[in-house]
Amino acid sequence: MKISRLRVENFRIFRGVHEFDLKDKKVILIEGSNGHGKSTIFDAINWVFTGEINRFSGSSEQSKFNYLVNNHEYLKQTYRVSVEVDIVNSHGYVSTIRREIRKLLSGNIDKKLFVEGQQYTIRDGLRAIINLITKGNFLNQEQKLNSFSSIFASTQILSQETLEDFVKVDKPTDRYAKLENILGLDKYGKELRNYINKSKGAFENEINRIDLELKDIENEIKRLDTRYSDNEYIMDYTGEVNEAHLISNLNKYFDSLPEYLVNYDAIKIQSLEEDEIQKIRNQRKDLENKNRKLQNMISRIHRFEITNSDLNEEQTKLDASYMHLINTNRELEKREQGKIRAESRKNQLSLLEENLHEINVLQEELNDLKGKENEIINYQSYINSNMEIKKIIEKYNNYSTYIKEFESKKESKEKELNRLELLDKIQELEITNKKLKSIESEIKDKKEQLERAYSNREKKNQIVEQLKTKKKDIRADNFQQITFSLQRSLLNRESEKECPVCGSDFKDVNTLLSHVEFKLKEGQEKYDGVEIKLSEELSAISSIGNEIKSLQEHIESLEEKLNVTLKSKKTIERKKIYLESIIGDLSGLDRQNIESIIKKIDTFINEHEHYYNLIKDVLEKFNELKSLREKISLNEKKYENLKKPFKGKFTYVFNKDAITTRVKKLDNYLDGNKKSLKQLKLKTVELESTIDSIRNKIDQINYIVKTLESDYPKTFKSYSINECLIYIKQQSKMILDIDAEIVSSLKNVSAFKEKDKLSKIQGEKEKIVKLKKNKDLERTLVKENLSNIEVFKKIHTNVQSDLINKYLRDNSNIINQFFRQISPHAYYKHVKLVTRENDLYVLLSEEDNWRLLDDLTREQLKQEVNANLNFSAAQSTILALSIFLSLNITQNWSNLNIIGIDDPFQHLDDVNTYSFIDVLTSLINNEEKQIIVSTHNKNFSDLLMSKLSLPAENVLKISINSYSKKHIDVTAANYINWTQN
Repeated sequence: MKISRLRVENFRIFRGVHEFDLKDKKVILIEGSNGHGKSTIFDAINWVFTGEINRFSGSSEQSKFNYLVNNHEYLKQTYRVSVEVDIVNSHGYVSTIRREIRKLLSGNIDKKLFVEGQQYTIRDGLRAIINLITKGNFLNQEQKLNSFSSIFASTQILSQETLEDFVKVDKPTDRYAKLENILGLDKYGKELRNYINKSKGAFENEINRIDLELKDIENEIKRLDTRYSDNEYIMDYTGEVNEAHLISNLNKYFDSLPEYLVNYDAIKIQSLEEDEIQKIRNQRKDLENKNRKLQNMISRIHRFEITNSDLNEEQTKLDASYMHLINTNRELEKREQGKIRAESRKNQLSLLEENLHEINVLQEELNDLKGKENEIINYQSYINSNMEIKKIIEKYNNYSTYIKEFESKKESKEKELNRLELLDKIQELEITNKKLKSIESEIKDKKEQLERAYSNREKKNQIVEQLKTKKKDIRADNFQQITFSLQRSLLNRESEKECPVCGSDFKDVNTLLSHVEFKLKEGQEKYDGVEIKLSEELSAISSIGNEIKSLQEHIESLEEKLNVTLKSKKTIERKKIYLESIIGDLSGLDRQNIESIIKKIDTFINEHEHYYNLIKDVLEKFNELKSLREKISLNEKKYENLKKPFKGKFTYVFNKDAITTRVKKLDNYLDGNKKSLKQLKLKTVELESTIDSIRNKIDQINYIVKTLESDYPKTFKSYSINECLIYIKQQSKMILDIDAEIVSSLKNVSAFKEKDKLSKIQGEKEKIVKLKKNKDLERTLVKENLSNIEVFKKIHTNVQSDLINKYLRDNSNIINQFFRQISPHAYYKHVKLVTRENDLYVLLSEEDNWRLLDDLTREQLKQEVNANLNFSAAQSTILALSIFLSLNITQNWSNLNIIGIDDPFQHLDDVNTYSFIDVLTSLINNEEKQIIVSTHNKNFSDLLMSKLSLPAENVLKISINSYSKKHIDVTAANYINWTQN
């Protein structure tokens, strides 16, 4: 089986629909720069057959759904991604597999799988695919269904990532894992090891859990042993006493204790029942509280440092500190008042200094204002003496009437100018309307021409389609192939005398060939005639296209001109409406009359404008004079007010130097006062702190004395803390002694009451010991399982290693053959791959002898490898290719005759490349394989195409030139593309 057609839709980098015709293609070469989508074609083949892309297995991208969908389409509300492949068997029967994913408007994802036109569920469809392309009973074992993807990838398509991974690794363990992946044994290797390790971890966790439980059990046994020993000791210590004797001894002891420490009536017991014993425990708690209170008083004495203190001495210290504080506060108050007086005088002097400056400034301003006043008065006198001005005043009586007359003339002129502009706008509007009609008429004419051009092009397109159909019909006859194939067979039949193709008699080969040549020439002439006619029609369509483009551009230009004219018309109309609104009365719009009125008004304005300006200036000067006089009056009042507050004060300092000297003296006084205030405030804080400390001591002395006198029958006349401390320690010791006697008595009672508990403790211990035996047995079983896991892990490692070794030995000749062909070496002719546990060792050798390596240990193999040549990147690449090609040609599970290798030339030199191409040619000819290979290097691509020596119809070159978010540029024979916008 080989692939005859591949169709991808919105799959990864391929946006839209892309269809490749691979029928009868023995070699498919995919050429393009790195990252341009070569690997995507291999991914599409992998996904349509298996539903997975193996090179992403285990990566984070596998967990993202959009690793399949073109990113541009993925962002849409709905999308569809699909891959469809046709495979043809040796009998020419074509089967179709289609896998698709859709995102619906609801947001749900719909997955579909079609095999030979029938829709299946994903898992049942996978079974149908396997039945279609495999041999024998491949699906007898269900686990093969789950491993199908790995088996397919290891024998049909070698991905660039798998190849690169094998090249990069140099550690035996890592190389072993990569070989497992190439062989498709990773599920039985790495995955089974992971399962074994997880099982081992589970058993280890179980042992840890049991150990924790055993530790708790052993601690419980120790606790029971301790209780049993304690009770035995108490029994031995107390001896045999009766209940009455114990009660009598306890009551006698309690009766002898001081009443202020123990309340005998509350503690006296009648029996050894629990409620009676609780009385003793409660009394013990009371004693503990009393002792705790005494200890707290000792802590308080030490904390407040009053060990050697006396109340009278502390009170004397307090009175002395109070008097010292009062005197200090008085001195502080005097200093504060002196500071206030000095600052007040300093502020007054500063204000006086500021006022002196302002007084001088005001005097200067007054002089300036009075100078301006005289200038304005002189200017007014000069204007009023002008003869023309006097005539105007005589005619109009005053300035105001004249100004009103002049401004009235100017307003009249403005109105007439508006009327004249309105006439201009009316004229412009008429011209614009004529221009609009002309443009609209021209646009209509051009659109009619465009419609005729479209119609002509449609007719020409129909003719072209008819010619194409006729051309296909002529070509479909395929005279050359039919004639030669049929007549060649007829030449071997003596009884046939007529050619079934052309009907001519033939007696010999020459006669036959002449008739065939005539028929071929006749068919070619018909084909050439159609070809010429088709070329003429296509040329005509191109001319019509140019005409359409020219008409469209002309129409766009006219429409743009029309829009500009319409905007101009709207501007004129708005201006016309505005002028009509401000003019009001539109009657008598005569241009000649309006221009005559404007001329008369201009004559009047020209004659009087100079005098109008002079009179306006005089009026402005009059207003300015009035304002100046108001400022002069205001400044004179302000001048007097500034001097008024200081009349009678500071008469000796009415100059700047005297003020500066006085302020300096006050600053010196304030500095000294500030230092004194700081010292006095610090002294006040120290005294207040001392007073607080003495008060705290007095309060603590009072608290301790009063507490002791309230709780105990003792009076402290001197209020001496030493005396109190001695008494506290005496009472504390007495309480502790009483507590010790009570504890001893309670032990006797407890021992008497717990005689029966010894047997109970012994029973509990026996149960716990039995439980420990069961846990020990459980731990032994888990330990055995863990040991079995370790054994199984070692067996699995050896079995997996033996399995890979067996495959490598069985196929060593094929691997060596490929390796020698692709990478010829001077004297190392054989490559040997040996596994030990989870390591893979690769050696180069002069001889093909495996037995020498059988008995070598892991360490000896390491030494052998170190003594051997290190593999280069090219050799690692060739080795991976050799193993993969060996797997492909020796596999017997699939009917597919394809080999897919993604960019194998990464590390190969020219010699390796030539040799590898020879290997591919051999596989095509001898194994009848369909080769799909990609490269990023155009030189390799050209070399491969030239060296394969295959007919053009058996080779397809797919060139991926460039791509963007919305489009990918692909060149290939019979390639079809539909890309959405």
